[in-house]
Amino acid sequence: MNCSILLLLLLSCLKNLVKCDINVSDRRFGELPPIFQIDDEGSCRGNGKLFCTLSVVIQPPNGTATNLYWKLIEDTVAHPKFYNHNELFHAICFDDVYPASTPGVTNLDLRKRISEYYRLKYEKLGLRFLVSNLNCSNVQKNSLGLFDFTVIFFITVYFLIIIYASYRDYCNKCESKKAEESPELYGRKTSLVQIFSVISNWKKFYSVNNNPSFQKLKFIQGIRFYNMLLVIFCHTQCSYFGAYIDNTEYFELVYRNPIRLFIITLSVFLVQTFFLISAFLLSYHVCQSMEKYQGSKLKYSFYTFLNRYLRLLPPLLVTLLIMNTKVVAYFFKGPLENFYFRKELLRCRQNWWTNLLFINNHYNEKNMCYFISWYLAADTQLYLVSLLILLVIWKYPQRRKLILGMAIFVGVLIPIIMSYIYELDLIFRCTPE
Repeated sequence: MNCSILLLLLLSCLKNLVKCDINVSDRRFGELPPIFQIDDEGSCRGNGKLFCTLSVVIQPPNGTATNLYWKLIEDTVAHPKFYNHNELFHAICFDDVYPASTPGVTNLDLRKRISEYYRLKYEKLGLRFLVSNLNCSNVQKNSLGLFDFTVIFFITVYFLIIIYASYRDYCNKCESKKAEESPELYGRKTSLVQIFSVISNWKKFYSVNNNPSFQKLKFIQGIRFYNMLLVIFCHTQCSYFGAYIDNTEYFELVYRNPIRLFIITLSVFLVQTFFLISAFLLSYHVCQSMEKYQGSKLKYSFYTFLNRYLRLLPPLLVTLLIMNTKVVAYFFKGPLENFYFRKELLRCRQNWWTNLLFINNHYNEKNMCYFISWYLAADTQLYLVSLLILLVIWKYPQRRKLILGMAIFVGVLIPIIMSYIYELDLIFRCTPE
């Protein structure tokens, strides 16, 4: 399996290195408008000026399709490894690029004015510019509602409980004499307090786990550590692809460099390692429990999955509560607040319940709340499927080879079918001349 993944990785890199590029050295390519642009929002709104975030759709000139700039833009849209240069994403100080705005100006007037500004600025290109997704204001509005204050209240109470529990835990440890005189009373206080105590939990964090099962699987921790470093590295790099960047040409030409291309392609398979580790640990745990729970297989499987669900639920609930409030806006100020935070807030208020059912990566996935939680949903679904397969193997141990063979065959077949249906292999194809 690892050899096939490595072979696929190398083949994809070779296919991407095939000569099928846009001529970026063409002078006209450098004259195209920048896809991303952000003006200084602080000084703009600080001076009471109008600050606008907008999308600008570039259209071909009227009555002709021979415009060389438009032909170049069409090439970027058709090329799978280039940004679409037919749409610009800008955040501009409107009063700096156009005569001062006057009170009472409608949104339609602003669209016309900004469209005219772009037409004049890039007049020599002979293209048309249409403004869309316009959002303008001269102040930042982040007013909190009742729901926001309710969440803040509960989070505040939670932190106060932690502070109080840590204080009581510290006092209990200092009063060792009282503990010796009434160990039962002291024990009850400790058991209740230590759940929330930072002191006790910190000791658990750095203490050595001498459990035999843990020691046998100690190598897994090393794999997780180094794999996590790679995941952080690749996600940091990938985050630039979805953000406003100044030098888009750098990312458009990344695939020409074999080392950078290898790292980018590798990121597709990195998360698979965590799925593999999760399945391995589940299999190890089930195999250890087969003799102990011989007569209650379904009951064991049910409680195993329930235990996982209940462990994930509290931190997930806290995350969803925070993502459903405007509190995050106070830590996410800037020109792209509406572009990122407002959309995320709307998605979470509509689809938060899909996260609790761990189906957010399939149900209305284009409007997923808290996008990075796709992994949690996928891992939970694979955990359940793996648990069911192990349950069947547990019930029919003499047919385990057949069951595993069928599971592997289906596991390989599904990605092939999905790639065919959604044409995912197009990312490796060259644009025909």
